[in-house]
Amino acid sequence: MSTSEPIGPDTILARNDDLVAVEVDRTVVMMSVEQGMYFGLDGVGPRIWSLLATPRTFGDLCRELQHEFDVEPDVCRDEVQGFLSELMESGLVHVHGGSPAPSGPSSGAPERGALLSAVRLCCAASLVLKLLPFRRVADRLGRHMAESAAEPDPARRTEVRRIGWAVATAARHLPWKPVCLPQAVAAQWMLRRIGIPSTLYLGIDPNGNYDAHAWVRAGAEIVTGGPSIQRYAVVSTFA
Repeated sequence: MSTSEPIGPDTILARNDDLVAVEVDRTVVMMSVEQGMYFGLDGVGPRIWSLLATPRTFGDLCRELQHEFDVEPDVCRDEVQGFLSELMESGLVHVHGGSPAPSGPSSGAPERGALLSAVRLCCAASLVLKLLPFRRVADRLGRHMAESAAEPDPARRTEVRRIGWAVATAARHLPWKPVCLPQAVAAQWMLRRIGIPSTLYLGIDPNGNYDAHAWVRAGAEIVTGGPSIQRYAVVSTFA
């Protein structure tokens, strides 16, 4: 079915679950790794996205929304149809039994899982750092002024690099562009979850108006914040 054709009451619709999606402050943020793009849904959009987790007809979708939002049937049908047409054009929704809009080769399951975790934890880290004093966050980052071992661990290098890629990709595409500290916190949380020791560093540039920076190291790998860390003097570590 072409996205230019009208959506009928019996058209069965489903969302494209190849996307990574997370809800942040009543907005659903979705990322397409293959397209290198992010999409945001607000207003009634997150509810439509939630309902389409299970394929359903356009008619059933409209009836559910009419009941929840107390909207006239004709108004609901016209507005939802226009909204769904836009989602289909972007490859976010497709006719069930058909294929989502092609966007290149699919990411493997480990990369998808890492990216989903990175999106969620970048969101969580950004929120925690915004709402809480840093001293309270620091209590959860590990031992102060401690460092993990710096020896390479070839057996876990792939996992470490995958986490670095996932955090960088999430930060690049999230609307508010998380900076180095929430990226570092998210990476450390991800590494800790799979039992990989790491160190979060805080540094300042003594030759650059004392600009601050945060980065994470796991073994011999710089996970986030590289490659210009040499210019920063370390003032604090957490491991």
